[in-house]
Amino acid sequence: MHNTTKDEDYRVTHRLTDRQRSAVLAGGVIPALAARQASPSPERPVGSHDGSG
Repeated sequence: MHNTTKDEDYRVTHRLTDRQRSAVLAGGVIPALAARQASPSPERPVGSHDGSG
């Protein structure tokens, strides 16, 4: 992280899951879900499930 006011750098860490990180980078959960629906991954096409649940 960079503080532009003081021109200082700070090392930071997080404990976010990949899904949470995607939501943050997308600007929220709804935009993240919209992005996932717009481009389904080849490993898991839209409408598929792993059979659990």
